[in-house]
Amino acid sequence: MSVISPLRVISLLPSATELICAIFSHAKPVPNSNSLAVYSLRTGRIIQIVGRSHECDYPTSVLPLPALTAQKTQFDGSRSTHNQVQSVFAGSDSLYTVDDAQIATLDPGLIVAQDACKVCSVDLDTLQNAIVTCPRNVKIVSVNAKTMSDALEHSILMLGKEMELEHEAALLVAETKARLDSLTQKVASYQQKKSATTRVALFEWMDPLFLGSGWTPELIQMAGGTAVGKSGRQPDSVATDLQKGLGVNDIEIIIICLCGLDVPTAQKEFNESSMIQTEAWSKLSAVRQNHVYIVDGNSMFHRPTPRLLDALEWLISVVHQKRPSKKQLDFPVLQLNTQSTAPKAPAERDFSLEIEECHKAACSAEQAFYTDPKTGYSVMTAWYLAQRKQCCGNACRHCPYGHANVKDPSRRKNRVQTNVFLKRIETRVGVLDHLNESIPAAATDKNSNNGVVVQFWSGGKDSFLSLSKLLQEVPVSRVVLLTSMDSERNIVSIQNIATSDIVAQARALNLPLCIVPLTKSANNQAYLDALKHGIQTVKLEMKAEIETLVFGDLFLEDIRSWREKSMAGLGYRTRFPLFNEDYHTVLLPRLWQLCDELYIKIGFSALEREAFKSWVEQKYKGETGVKGLYPYTKELVEGADFPKDVDLMGERGEFHTMVMFEEMWDLDE
Repeated sequence: MSVISPLRVISLLPSATELICAIFSHAKPVPNSNSLAVYSLRTGRIIQIVGRSHECDYPTSVLPLPALTAQKTQFDGSRSTHNQVQSVFAGSDSLYTVDDAQIATLDPGLIVAQDACKVCSVDLDTLQNAIVTCPRNVKIVSVNAKTMSDALEHSILMLGKEMELEHEAALLVAETKARLDSLTQKVASYQQKKSATTRVALFEWMDPLFLGSGWTPELIQMAGGTAVGKSGRQPDSVATDLQKGLGVNDIEIIIICLCGLDVPTAQKEFNESSMIQTEAWSKLSAVRQNHVYIVDGNSMFHRPTPRLLDALEWLISVVHQKRPSKKQLDFPVLQLNTQSTAPKAPAERDFSLEIEECHKAACSAEQAFYTDPKTGYSVMTAWYLAQRKQCCGNACRHCPYGHANVKDPSRRKNRVQTNVFLKRIETRVGVLDHLNESIPAAATDKNSNNGVVVQFWSGGKDSFLSLSKLLQEVPVSRVVLLTSMDSERNIVSIQNIATSDIVAQARALNLPLCIVPLTKSANNQAYLDALKHGIQTVKLEMKAEIETLVFGDLFLEDIRSWREKSMAGLGYRTRFPLFNEDYHTVLLPRLWQLCDELYIKIGFSALEREAFKSWVEQKYKGETGVKGLYPYTKELVEGADFPKDVDLMGERGEFHTMVMFEEMWDLDE
């Protein structure tokens, strides 16, 4: 009997990537692989995602996949970006480049893309030119969702058919329909109590001002509202009049959800808009009653996937209750205080450039202070603060540590922009220092082997277990933690753990910590380049060579292989202390023992599967634990009703955790 070769899939459309992974969540995973390889129930064939676009960032389990596209434009403001797009199109060019050599190497059988919008993702002409060197015929499937039905049913079933996962796709559709029916019933109950509908405007771009397109008007109608104006990439008369400062029919709710932009970036675009300084704007009911919201446009409203139902649920609460639902505390939205909107007063002199020049000159001269040209005060430089190797917690203007130890979250304004190294305090005892007691005296002799061992630290239970095993063999004086962070959000991206919590963990462990900043869009090569510089920082600060790089991976052979190959390319040896250790006899008992002995709590920092997230929420009845996280406990994990399709330690990306030492329990959120 011949063996069916695996179907290797590349998705170059973020929404399709999300749908494929959602379908995969209903399929049987391939053992000793990750969540991106499953079996087809109908044919038994292995279906595997092997590549993505640079914009495919959800679920986070796809991030290790190679990014096969890149964007020619660079965002530096709504108007400038719009002009760049128009300029590219004027030359009959594509907005994207495609890595045809890597696509050929990946040898796909199916590529998923779209041909409805040349702005949204790579166009078919560019893609077809890129696959001519592929070793076999490649089928390209276009997913062109235009309606809610397309997003929640038709696209899912089509992808299921193309991947031989029809049954699994049908399960996802049924799950989605059930949730939609529940939300529809909620809207019906609200509408029985009121006659008039709420006028809602959703802006998907600020300059020029575009109203939400595609399924957006349908989504607003489903929530019980009325969409204002005509949607689309050509400015509507309502949008045009608003931008000109002319009066329009009243609008009761305004949603600023800019395509591809997170909340802080969209807020900056909104604040810089001349529209909000006009009298016409200030007269709108939405403005006068504080019903203007900024929503993350990278994750909500613009991707035709079941996450549109998250947006719908939020929209229902806003339309009918005039406030966001308390059940959606993690919905990425900022409600603006617009009641006092008025034309700006004459701008004061901007000293920011002068301050930056003074600071830059002082750092170049390795000076501890410079004089603020506005106030005349002496201000500490980033160069001087970096010599301290710790954040003092006083919210210094040029703190290079991302204000990691500042207790008041509202004062944590700085971001980690360059490699920083926080030192071990020699007079302090770390939580795991006692594990060194089992090391023979000869091994602690500084002259015997002074190489540094770098533990890659994510802040979760796996890296914690790896470290606990490592410290039974290596003196604490030779161990350094290394963490890569999203420099734009000050978090460990996949783990969803804040810089301040990582620093608090290092302080409890009393181990040196090197923080390596990465941009959200960093590809594999950018990641390796950043690690190379980060490891070099460790060598310089520790004044020693690197002996080994240690990782907390549990059983995924492909991830281990990639790490071994990549780190060898940088010239370093790797070690995996936990690899293939048994969960029930080794890892979990060890974890529970450490938690009991050292007063450690573990919480879910990220729940990636919707079904598992719902199960956890129901299990705890919405009651969270330390730092607002649902507890990851022995009782939960080893309970008889723990979902069989979820790895007990989340190794396939089902969830992520944060280790919380006793001294972290009372820290401000």
